[in-house]
Amino acid sequence: MSSKKQRIVLGMILVVFYLPIFTVDGSAGDTKIDRATLKGLKGVEVVIQDIRSEAQGDGLTKDLLQKDVELRLRKAGIKVLTMAESLKTPGMPYLYVNINTLKEKELYAINISVELKQGVYLDRNPAINIHAETWSAKSVVMVGANQMKTHIRESLGNKVDKFINAYFVVNPK
Repeated sequence: MSSKKQRIVLGMILVVFYLPIFTVDGSAGDTKIDRATLKGLKGVEVVIQDIRSEAQGDGLTKDLLQKDVELRLRKAGIKVLTMAESLKTPGMPYLYVNINTLKEKELYAINISVELKQGVYLDRNPAINIHAETWSAKSVVMVGANQMKTHIRESLGNKVDKFINAYFVVNPK
């Protein structure tokens, strides 16, 4: 299959496979209201979703991403909580990182999502407390397999920086 046909096929797969993630109503973003949900956070646990085996085979690992995100947060002065600490923290906040990859020959379709999840109460029934996404940064891209690892680490870093900036807007040092 030619390179142009591969891109078209991957583009169609991308639309069918990933588009629903971005059309769900009620999804958080990085608005003033989303940022307000970060006020008073004393820290966050970092949770990295498992990485697909094809991406692991091309050098991307969960451990690498965990270290990247935690280091960035620590350097910025945001406390990284252990799971035990998070469970004892009001709202049990965690920064959830999900990297979805789909490889076709030497091309990757990639969805990168960074979300702050924390406990929230229903206004109509405060007895109901669930974890929900209250802040997020997401992107979808296609890159060559030889650029996948570098692109994901850079893009993830940019999204974590966006979280850090949002955090300090409502939690000044």
